[in-house]
Amino acid sequence: MQVGTYSFSIPIQGGTASIVQEADRSVESFVYGVNGGLEVWLSDKITLCLNIGVIASEFEIDSRIMEKFNGTTAYSESISYNQPFSAINIGASIGYNL
Repeated sequence: MQVGTYSFSIPIQGGTASIVQEADRSVESFVYGVNGGLEVWLSDKITLCLNIGVIASEFEIDSRIMEKFNGTTAYSESISYNQPFSAINIGASIGYNL
């Protein structure tokens, strides 16, 4: 997973502070899940296949915040947080058996 970068400006008294969050690196994690399916023979040569799967993981992301105010740049300490991830996959296919 590649962590994105974003920036925004906050108006404050006497000026504007720009905050940019940037990831130090891309992250990798163990992904686990379950998948199952059903195959139905419509005729001697044609099959219909249906499947569904669920996968889940949790990524640990390290990032830091850069703040610019009145020409001065300050960086936060590295921040580490866990980002949960899950997905449902559903598929259907028609097969012709030779």
